[in-house]
Amino acid sequence: MNSIELEAFVATQVSARRLAHSRSTAMQAASLVRRFSRAHDAEDAHVVGIWHDVAREWKDERLLSYCLEHGIAMEPEEAQEPMLLHGAVGAHLLAVATGSHHAEWELAIRWHTLGSQEMGPLGAALYIADYLEPLRTHLDTAQKEFILALGSMEAMCLHIVRSQQDYLRRKGKPIAATTVALGLFLGEGGKFVP
Repeated sequence: MNSIELEAFVATQVSARRLAHSRSTAMQAASLVRRFSRAHDAEDAHVVGIWHDVAREWKDERLLSYCLEHGIAMEPEEAQEPMLLHGAVGAHLLAVATGSHHAEWELAIRWHTLGSQEMGPLGAALYIADYLEPLRTHLDTAQKEFILALGSMEAMCLHIVRSQQDYLRRKGKPIAATTVALGLFLGEGGKFVP
């Protein structure tokens, strides 16, 4: 299955609004990959950007049962808030749809919700792009430009992790251990490696 076929499939699974977000995320991720990653190309970014929300509109029960049925590991926070499982489910669905494993694509999609130091540079590009793609309205233009002006994807991810942690604390929601670990890793100068 090539990227055009993957996008056509995603279009059958999500609303027009979600598809527009996925396309915008793909374009933003491609821009980040061109700027920062020698290990990946725009095609990699397009695939993960288009595919990342393929299961986002599934109901909680369906996401949970899919993970249980297929032995997909869940973080405690994902089990408590199953909507977060759409990344794990999407990664598994990609392997099923393509009939092969693309570890870097799957890790990027798997961790785009919570973040992980295991997500690699392609995952970092997706994590950032999903947060600030042009159609997103939770940030103003100046905030998006500030993040994009940071000198590395690690610095951008760290800024996003800290922003999300502040938001979750204000809402009284738990912060996933993998997100905390990512923040510590990046705060100590960790680098994403392919």
